Amino acid sequence: MKESLESFRRGLMVCLVSAIIFGSVLTISAIFALAPPAEAATGATVHRSVPAMPPGMQRVTVTSNPSGATIYIDGIQLARTPMSFPMPPGRYTLILLAPGHQQYGRRILVPNAPLEIDANLIPNK
Repeated sequence: MKESLESFRRGLMVCLVSAIIFGSVLTISAIFALAPPAEAATGATVHRSVPAMPPGMQRVTVTSNPSGATIYIDGIQLARTPMSFPMPPGRYTLILLAPGHQQYGRRILVPNAPLEIDANLIPNK
């Protein structure tokens, strides 16, 4: 039950951060936040995503090896990898943080098309 509540809290935080950053995403993100993630029931890592893409937004998918890295866009914590979310086209700074690994940082350009980012995180020495 505690894990289920934590998953819901993370989903709700993604909803709120999305609403602050993207404005019109609130309605769509709320659908995501209210549905408990499958990982809470099974313990498995699942790919979470927002079901519909708002007008003017593009789907950004971030995966990492290892998975579970914390995603930051322009300094705002969004979620953990793997994750898909809507973003307006433009330039952003992507940072991924995972315990025991070097920080992954990259400037990204979200074009007028979906964007997939697959990051290989380097272990600390």
